[in-house]
Amino acid sequence: MKFLHALVSSDVEALAPGDGQASLLLQPQGKLQVVLRLLRRDDGALLAITEPGFAEQLVTALNRLRI
Repeated sequence: MKFLHALVSSDVEALAPGDGQASLLLQPQGKLQVVLRLLRRDDGALLAITEPGFAEQLVTALNRLRI
């Protein structure tokens, strides 16, 4: 959770189960990579929803930024 919280424009840690919020995944330089919606499931997991055609870009960016 902290990993994603540090990468997107929204307060991921504040999401309660069942809540959602719009968010942006930004490059380290601040450029926009992906517009997404984050939803916290009842089991605590996060679901990321993108516009059609951007899911692969989101996964690639998150994998590249993961340490």
